[in-house]
Amino acid sequence: MSSSLTVPVRWFVDDVSAALHELSSDERDDEGTRRDAATEAFNLTCGFIDADGLHTDDELWALTGAFGPLLPTQLSAATPADVRKAGLVANAKAKVAAPSPMFELLVQADVKNHTRHSHSYYKAALEIGFAVAAVDAHTSATELGVIGDFQSQLLACMTAAGLPKPGEPDPAPAPATAGAPTPATAAAAATAAATKPEPELPPARTLDDLMHELDGLVGLAEVKREVKLTTDLTRVEQLRRQRGLPVLEHSRHVVFTGNPGTGKTTVARLLAQIYRTLGVVAKGHLVETDRSQLVAGYVGQTAILVRKAFDEANEGVLLIDEAYALIRGGDNDFGKEAIDTIVKLVEDRRDSIIVIVAGYPDEMAAFVDANPGLR
Repeated sequence: MSSSLTVPVRWFVDDVSAALHELSSDERDDEGTRRDAATEAFNLTCGFIDADGLHTDDELWALTGAFGPLLPTQLSAATPADVRKAGLVANAKAKVAAPSPMFELLVQADVKNHTRHSHSYYKAALEIGFAVAAVDAHTSATELGVIGDFQSQLLACMTAAGLPKPGEPDPAPAPATAGAPTPATAAAAATAAATKPEPELPPARTLDDLMHELDGLVGLAEVKREVKLTTDLTRVEQLRRQRGLPVLEHSRHVVFTGNPGTGKTTVARLLAQIYRTLGVVAKGHLVETDRSQLVAGYVGQTAILVRKAFDEANEGVLLIDEAYALIRGGDNDFGKEAIDTIVKLVEDRRDSIIVIVAGYPDEMAAFVDANPGLR
């Protein structure tokens, strides 16, 4: 269990100590800057462990295993009981409630020197947070909420200083000269365009880029919070799988409720790309459908239409808009057959497709109640 935290801690110490060494005016040795970076990482780790106030044995063993070799203390020989008795993690959540003086120093240096050391700190600190959350089999919304708030604090600090957020490009420099390209340059570009094959899929976008786009949507505060919690929980689950640790299985399928024009399709597209970046689905494309494309007028045809929609959305996301319309109609309507087929395929293909059903709040509650398997 101790090794689960060692890698992100070492990454943080390596990156941050290098930044501190670069900024140091008194030519301090590497040992001093590494010790400062290790102390900062220790404070962050204690803060994340204290996020839910539980301080489990697994978390404390991970703490002593990761920092015992890095800090000049008796930590390497300490047990969880020793850590609790010493109060090392008690009330430590305050350490991740606001940007630390070290982070603020890096931000100021980035503004002055046109560097991006604060970005390295930001990424490495979040890796520590997710690593701590992944130690225990059950990750609570409280833990993920503390990580999300910490992330927002760091981003706000960088933004206030005029720095781009991680994932945002730096302002492009003005071109040195203007004018038409030389014949040689134009020919080279044409040759490259003619010989370079078109990729089957565009490159997956970074999480920082996707979250920046999500934050840019007007309103939808509750939706943004849920998407971020879902994203963070998925990251934690992946860390546990990579370490061979058990993961609590749950459905990734989603119900979107709201009036038309409230951004359901926009958020669904973003969620599809987030799941692709995280490796939950391979393609991350979005296929939109509704009753008119799922329900046929003849016996046996509806199931075929539903399977066709699932096949098109395979390794991506299927959005069924106005899904409540499937429960409308009389006894001879084939909407019930569509629902029964959806329930079966949702379970059979849970590892290769994400299904989102959308519609008005009250009508969607009735839709979910129409089949025990839906809920």
